[in-house]
Amino acid sequence: MPIYNTNFIQKDDGNSINSGTTLEVKIDGADHVSGGIYKDGLPIMADFGYKEDDGNAYLRFKLQKRAIVDGEWRSVGLALGTYTLKTRAWISNRGQGWDDEFKMT
Repeated sequence: MPIYNTNFIQKDDGNSINSGTTLEVKIDGADHVSGGIYKDGLPIMADFGYKEDDGNAYLRFKLQKRAIVDGEWRSVGLALGTYTLKTRAWISNRGQGWDDEFKMT
């Protein structure tokens, strides 16, 4: 059974992470992993990862988007609010999935 870890900040009202940072999901022993971030049921971003040299599979989401600021395209953090992280990992063709709600702060 794979072990699922993230770099969420644990607060009284649940998981949270700062906008503009990188959300890293580590799944111990998974052959490959896929996942996405959703807001109000709509996909915002997706990623796919394979087993790396340390034997774990990773997903990394840069929590930024491109927007025009002062007449120029720049990277800005995602909007504040509640998002859902959906992750699926496979080990020897057996899948397991997780859904986590988190707040962007």
